[in-house]
Amino acid sequence: LLFEETRRNSRELALLNRVIAASAASQDVKSILEVACRELAMAFNVPQTTAAIFDERKAKLVLVAEHLNQGG
Repeated sequence: LLFEETRRNSRELALLNRVIAASAASQDVKSILEVACRELAMAFNVPQTTAAIFDERKAKLVLVAEHLNQGG
C-alpha cells in the first residue's frame, strides 16, 4: 500500500514537473496549455482533453488548447 502511494505520488510529481518545465520554457499560454492537455491525457489514459478560458466580455468559454489521442 505504501509502495503504491509512493509510486502514484512520484507519477503526479513528474506530471507537474513536465507542465512546469513547459511553462518555464514558453511565455505562450496556448503552448503551455497544449502541453498540460497532452500530459493530463497521458496521465489519466483518456482519449481527449481540452483547456478553455472564460471570456468575461462574451460570457462564454473559449477553447484554447486540446489534445486528441492519435491512436483512435
